[in-house]
Amino acid sequence: MSWKKKREVRLRYDAEADAYDELYLEEQTIKYELALRRIAYSGADRILDCGCGTGIFLEKVVGSMKFAVGVDLSSKSWREPNSDLAKYRT
Repeated sequence: MSWKKKREVRLRYDAEADAYDELYLEEQTIKYELALRRIAYSGADRILDCGCGTGIFLEKVVGSMKFAVGVDLSSKSWREPNSDLAKYRT
């Protein structure tokens, strides 16, 4: 993907970062819970969530991990983590 396209994608996600959870929380939660049931992540103590957005997935697993990192192209999404993840931020 070109840098121009990456910038366009980032700007689009930045624009809807404030409303993302309101718009997609239910749908994303269903997907993540299904995925977590299908994989055996128990015993893992670290996780890297690439494309974490507002942290919906991390919120599901952070309590059972020793180390969790989320990264996202949209700086607005990760600069304003939801309140449930803020207590884990270092």
